[in-house]
Amino acid sequence: MVHGEIDEVAPLRPGLACSASTAAGKVLLAAVRPQHLLDPRPAGRRREAAEIRDRGVAFDHQGLVSGVCCAAVPLHGADGRPIAALCVMAEPGRPLRHLTRTTGRVAQSISLQLRH
Repeated sequence: MVHGEIDEVAPLRPGLACSASTAAGKVLLAAVRPQHLLDPRPAGRRREAAEIRDRGVAFDHQGLVSGVCCAAVPLHGADGRPIAALCVMAEPGRPLRHLTRTTGRVAQSISLQLRH
């Protein structure tokens, strides 16, 4: 692991669980069938999950760390279901939507490798 500025902003570690308020958490929760959730989703969360599935990307605006906004896309396993998320971080005000196209292409490439 390379230590640097990111450690000061968002201390990421292997096995870190993503909160449902983060882009990565949202994109993974959107893939879960409602009957498999321990807590039923409120109507607003169900709509948001459907939008995330349709768009293929989730966003958060300082959902985990103040001063950091994120976009996340799913990584798909051999069966085509999301198994992880690829997330990009940016400062507030940066155009995250422009990063999602590239992030989506990278996620497709990683997903292809995960299938083999």
